Amino acid sequence: MKYYEEVFCEKTKLNDLAELTSEEWTFSREGATKNGILVNYLAHTYERLEYENKIFVDEKNGRAIFNTGLFDNFYEPLYAYLELNKRENTQKWYTVGFKSAYELARRGVDNTLLPERANYFEDPSLLIFDANCPINIQFGHILNDPNNIKRLPKK
Repeated sequence: MKYYEEVFCEKTKLNDLAELTSEEWTFSREGATKNGILVNYLAHTYERLEYENKIFVDEKNGRAIFNTGLFDNFYEPLYAYLELNKRENTQKWYTVGFKSAYELARRGVDNTLLPERANYFEDPSLLIFDANCPINIQFGHILNDPNNIKRLPKK
């Protein structure tokens, strides 16, 4: 994936982003990589944004910004703030951090330049539940997995 080829992001930055979103981003299975879901999410989002040409690149100032599609506790959009990587033979971009529009403005980024989030649906009707479609419940998957059982209400 292009994200891994182009962007370097330290684990501490991923941890920071996970905390900002107040969500669990690690698979519940034994030995799962911490924030593995988040890394995959960022990689796919980056690829989609690149396809849609929605990554703000400022070559003059050596920075790039993309909308993660995630929100902080105040429902403010979070952006990945990248700078040119100074290490040789590595990814082009280094993740400085994940920032709100306010924090980016304090860094001199004009809020009118902030990129939009990724769009995965050209047809919004695809987002509406169609009650006429048959539902095939996988009872075995739900009831035979102890992790899934924990999610069910006690009553």
